[in-house]
Amino acid sequence: MVRFFNREHDLSILEEIYASQSSSLIVLYGRRRVGKTELSKEFIKNKKGIYLFIETKPEKLLLEDLETSLEKVIGIKPRLDDWDYFFNQIFKIPEKIVIVFDEFQNFTKVNPDFFSKFQKYWDVHHRETEHMFIVVGSYVGMMKKIFQGSKEPMFGRATLLFNLKPFTFADSFKFLNGFLDISVEEAMKTYFMLGGVPKYLLLAGEFGTPDAMETFKKLFTDTRMLME
Repeated sequence: MVRFFNREHDLSILEEIYASQSSSLIVLYGRRRVGKTELSKEFIKNKKGIYLFIETKPEKLLLEDLETSLEKVIGIKPRLDDWDYFFNQIFKIPEKIVIVFDEFQNFTKVNPDFFSKFQKYWDVHHRETEHMFIVVGSYVGMMKKIFQGSKEPMFGRATLLFNLKPFTFADSFKFLNGFLDISVEEAMKTYFMLGGVPKYLLLAGEFGTPDAMETFKKLFTDTRMLME
């Protein structure tokens, strides 16, 4: 079983914002497979929070998922007929909670009006609570447009635009050493091939060898896991 690795500095940033006595809206973005979802899930451990992956499915089904999540937070299962019901319910909760929307940009397909709803309730109620919203997105250009486009409803609302970066070589070396007895030289070759992307390094650790070229063959030639 792979444990959550590193990201102490990134977690500390989120914890510092969480500790404030005001509400916050964090935009967590970055390339795919860099660990945004794992970071957000690790952060809400042992906190009162809601996590929702925004699938491109009917919003009625998303709201049903939220009903189940909210039941765990408030003790009763609410009926959420639309996003107005959801936001009204959220901002009635007196204690601090964390709400994570993963792949937030998918609301453009589910319901583009969601952003205007979010803006409306955020503007009216965010000073009344200490809630923390974390919106996660892999499509960097779209996430920036949603929150930095001057004509977009969510323009200027973000507390922090948080660009999650891949691991450094030092962190990648430590990560690989958790799986393989690998030398600095071979770890460096692996890093040059894969970068510091946690998902790719995980595959190298699980299916690779201490020899970087053998790892390359396994991932790109033999199994073709990373060929695409």
